Amino acid sequence: MLRNFLLLAFRHLWRNPGVTLVNLLGLSAAFFSILVIFLIVRQEWASDRQHENGDRVYRVTFDETKGRPDGRQLATTSPPMGPALEREFPEVAASVRLRYSDEAILGYQGQQYYEYNLVYAGPAFFRIFSFPLAAGNPESALAQPNTVVLTPAMARKYFGEEDPMGKALDFGQGQQLRVTGVLANEPQHSHLDFDFLVSFETFRVPPGYPVTLESWGWISFHNYILLEEDAEPATLEAKLPGFLADHFDEERAERIRLRLQPLRDIYFHSGYLMNTQENRHGNLAYTYGLSAIALLILLVAGFNFLNLATARSLRRAKEVGLRKVLGATAGQIRRQFLGEAFLLTSLSFLLSLILLAALRTPVAAILGHPIRLAATDAGWLAVAFLLLSGVVALGAGFYPALVLSRYEAAMTLKGKFQHSGSGSRLRMLLVGAQFAITTGLIIGALAIFRQMEYIRQRSLGFDREQVVALQLYTPDFMQRFERARQVLAANPRVEAVTAGDVFDNDYGSVPIRQLSEQAEEARAMHIFGIYFDYFDALGIDILEGRGFSRNFPQDTATGIVLNETAVRTFGWEDPLGKRLQIGDIMEGQVIGVTRDFHFNSLHEPMKPLVMYAPRTIMSNIIVRLRPGGVSEAVASLERDWAAIAPDLPFQLAFIDEQVGRLYASDRRFSRFFLAFTLLSILLATTGLYSLVRAAVSYRMREVGIRKVLGASLPQLLSLLVGRYLWLALAAALLAAPVSWWLATRWLQQFAYRAEPGAGLFVLAIGASLALVMLSVAKEALWAARRQPAEVLRME
Repeated sequence: MLRNFLLLAFRHLWRNPGVTLVNLLGLSAAFFSILVIFLIVRQEWASDRQHENGDRVYRVTFDETKGRPDGRQLATTSPPMGPALEREFPEVAASVRLRYSDEAILGYQGQQYYEYNLVYAGPAFFRIFSFPLAAGNPESALAQPNTVVLTPAMARKYFGEEDPMGKALDFGQGQQLRVTGVLANEPQHSHLDFDFLVSFETFRVPPGYPVTLESWGWISFHNYILLEEDAEPATLEAKLPGFLADHFDEERAERIRLRLQPLRDIYFHSGYLMNTQENRHGNLAYTYGLSAIALLILLVAGFNFLNLATARSLRRAKEVGLRKVLGATAGQIRRQFLGEAFLLTSLSFLLSLILLAALRTPVAAILGHPIRLAATDAGWLAVAFLLLSGVVALGAGFYPALVLSRYEAAMTLKGKFQHSGSGSRLRMLLVGAQFAITTGLIIGALAIFRQMEYIRQRSLGFDREQVVALQLYTPDFMQRFERARQVLAANPRVEAVTAGDVFDNDYGSVPIRQLSEQAEEARAMHIFGIYFDYFDALGIDILEGRGFSRNFPQDTATGIVLNETAVRTFGWEDPLGKRLQIGDIMEGQVIGVTRDFHFNSLHEPMKPLVMYAPRTIMSNIIVRLRPGGVSEAVASLERDWAAIAPDLPFQLAFIDEQVGRLYASDRRFSRFFLAFTLLSILLATTGLYSLVRAAVSYRMREVGIRKVLGASLPQLLSLLVGRYLWLALAAALLAAPVSWWLATRWLQQFAYRAEPGAGLFVLAIGASLALVMLSVAKEALWAARRQPAEVLRME
């Protein structure tokens, strides 16, 4: 019996190649998209879930918002925090502190590279986090100074096929790091992002920092704790105010709180925290959005399948009648048609797996997100096969099977049957739902595109084009910078040279206190370390006073420049000459005020910024290039580098590209959304085309008679096309409010945004109607132009 069912199913699919191809390609594309989205979403949800003791691991965070709306919430705490918690509380089984390096220069056998994912980690790192080692002892790998654990990629980069264990990497200033371990796998599925784990005993306070590793006010270290199995985090957190009182002065201890953030919350729920720029982050809204898109694509493809099956039911009515005459029961007929549906969905799923294997790498490159598939995924693929194939086959195949099995044998064999009114209404309802989904996706895609264009075109308050940053990571930065300035000034392709921070980071904030007779509470503000000519080189306007100048050498010791927002925060009308204390860094007076410029992304509102000119603690030479010939200019800078720092690698970054990295996740989501919107459009239009083609074939006699009675071509086109246009218009108008609400919710993550206006909705609805016209026009014109005699003779 099963063999007969399969043979009949294959025979039917083979004899209807057009409909079979539309269904097969549509379902395959839908399944492929769903699998891609599932893999991406699964990777996101898997973050920080692999750690054996993950349910007992917490990050200690720093909260200064008590009674202060402008206070800071930081992912970092002070260097002695973790060891003190482990020492003073029996609930804490272990602790580890991490310090991310801004950049480092590593080398081996004369080859040097800048590295940006280097983390100093305490010896308990592998006790708290489950990153298995392919080589080395996890208990001792980070116990000694000047030791390092590598990822597999870094082991290959520096040592090739050699065994890296015991070998030494050059670490600058005559220092070397001995390799004591290699991870078994890259550190994926984790908020921790690193290529090198250097023992914490190796870390040294950078020259010029007015702090030590015992400074409780140095809030720049990530501290993680592992609780004992019977310990309650809430109980420990309740004891922390007393702990703070023991280690901070009374005034500060009163206004800060320590919070325990569960490890498994960090990846998705750290957006409110500062000092998280070194970590990987997930976006929960984007993850839910992708899941919703997968469901919508499945619905569009399933509606296509159901529509085509019901539209073609009359063509199989005589077959059903003949089967009933030969003794087939209604149940057998239903099983036959459900079997055909399941066969088609199964073939579609298998084709989607082939597409996934063949296109995984290029699709990942287009979407900007890795798509990982391993042999161990066979289990869930089997489950996905049964679920997707079964659900679509039942959902889309049950109704046609039920309709066909109810046909009376005698009536169908005599040809005395007609379309079901309820079936026609169902098909129109499903077409409307398809175009409501498609229009909603078009509105969303347009809103996202408009916002990304707004980001690209908005003035940030500084000139980001033709500006590059050269990495000069060395303790004698200022001496080398003066040499660099002289060399680069002689380069005809260079317009200006300066030094300072760039615009691709969360620089955190420090307490800024006004020095006056009336003691005021410190305010948390962002700081920028910059040098002479910075404002001129980047085109930042000075509104009051002046910038840092070589004519005033004391500027490097006492000069402070504020942005407009900082001045408003202090409530000053005349800021020049006001004295400020910048954390533990310096005391000085305000010499100038700049126009506000966006030093963070447009997700965030403009924040107060305090700029100073340190003599140390810099690593970026900023160069403005003259217009034209960018590649030649870069080549000339590389030649000049030999005279500036022949012992250091040449590393260049364009400022506009660094600014663009602030929106990497937004661009990635926009690519996801656009790709799957195009797929939805393709599915909806091909489905509508096939449906109209079937519907037109049933109405040829009516069209012929109307033509004989004098109906014009526009009237016939209106008859065949009009209801689809009205249906698409109604669907678009229903989808518009929901789409507007969702687009507005998405845009709320940006402090500066392009609000969706009426023009966007008109364009989306117009596009939806145009798609309907493109889908149905060919078949409608063909039917309307047929000769009535030919049509009626065939009928």
